[in-house]
Amino acid sequence: MNTFSSEDRLNYILLFLADKFGVRNADGTIDFPSFITYAKLGELASVSISHAPNIVKNLQAQDIISIKKKNWVLKQPSQIPVSLPYHFDQWI
Repeated sequence: MNTFSSEDRLNYILLFLADKFGVRNADGTIDFPSFITYAKLGELASVSISHAPNIVKNLQAQDIISIKKKNWVLKQPSQIPVSLPYHFDQWI
């Protein structure tokens, strides 16, 4: 993943975390666990703490992710742009 842009790494980590730790809802959205923060996301994706919120805000502007207080919800998992396609359950 070292060759991917910071945005691609962060998006990929978002999908991975949603798949492994998220709670899937009946409407197709995924609730992230409470430990997900900009700092933790940046750390896992090797993205600076100051850059991680900018990338996530771009996803918010596209209505792909919603963040209200500490509740992170992935509204449209298939719409997250990544260079290397992520398939849910590929790591089983």
